[in-house]
Amino acid sequence: GKTFGGLIQIDNLEDSNYLASKVMITNTLYENNLNWMQLYYATPSDVAQYQTGLYALGDDKGMSYFLRGAIDNNYVSFAGLTWKVVRINGDGTIRMILNNNTGLNIAFNSTASGHKYVGYTYDNASACTINSPCISTYNSDTKTFTNNKSVTNSTIKNYLENTWYQEIASYDNYIVQAGYCNDTSSTSTGASITYPSINRFIDEDMTLKCQSTPKNYGGYYESKIEIITADEMVLAGIPFDSVVMGADESNYLNSAGYWWSMTPYSSTTTSAVIIYHGSNILSTVYPVTTTRPVRPVINLRSDIKVISGNGTASNPYVVSL
Repeated sequence: GKTFGGLIQIDNLEDSNYLASKVMITNTLYENNLNWMQLYYATPSDVAQYQTGLYALGDDKGMSYFLRGAIDNNYVSFAGLTWKVVRINGDGTIRMILNNNTGLNIAFNSTASGHKYVGYTYDNASACTINSPCISTYNSDTKTFTNNKSVTNSTIKNYLENTWYQEIASYDNYIVQAGYCNDTSSTSTGASITYPSINRFIDEDMTLKCQSTPKNYGGYYESKIEIITADEMVLAGIPFDSVVMGADESNYLNSAGYWWSMTPYSSTTTSAVIIYHGSNILSTVYPVTTTRPVRPVINLRSDIKVISGNGTASNPYVVSL
């Protein structure tokens, strides 16, 4: 009739030289995984709840561990470029964003005159969902991406796959096919549509899971290169508007200028708007035809190991290839 309570502490994550293990071991994992989501602080003292560190949230593959705040030890040297770790995905792979932008300003789409142009692809043969994803497969022999469905690529997708990926294509074996979300899950129809992301930010209910869309544009994608979602940006500590009190602008994603997210905000029959980063906040004022910098996102294999470095800007992790 007795009970016994205990605590199991894992002191070694298989091999501490794995890149994922380095990120986990060298950053504090906070157990109050939900409290930090309160973005509107009642008093300055509340800020203490929302520490820089590592937090857990489920994604479409399992439990993901994402970095938030003024992280200074997530720099990785890969493919001759510097990246920053965003999170450890639920399947153990490592999501990274380019430390800088690609150097070119690119429109998200060539026209904004319709709802479908918030789509990473549009005129899809069927809805892109977890059960029926839109997949872009890279052929290292022909150096081309092929879609598994009949779709029309957005301007930014064409740029990332057909132009920029070629700069890192020789490292293709180390980059995994991963899931990305262009969330068009709204069931609204008519002249004006507001997509779910803004309500998630207001309700403090960000997600790393992709909601099923009924639309023939946007949805769930699998590819070797895409861009970050607005949810991931807010999770990292970027406030979603300028009125957030006490918002932590000292986060690892902030940089001068503007860059696209993958998350639609709203659309009408004449204007399609994507959320982007600007002035240390998320902003929503430009249509998809605006040209803005691009910060590619890739995912490395879970078995990638670190051979040198401590993850700082001056001494980034160098991985074994």
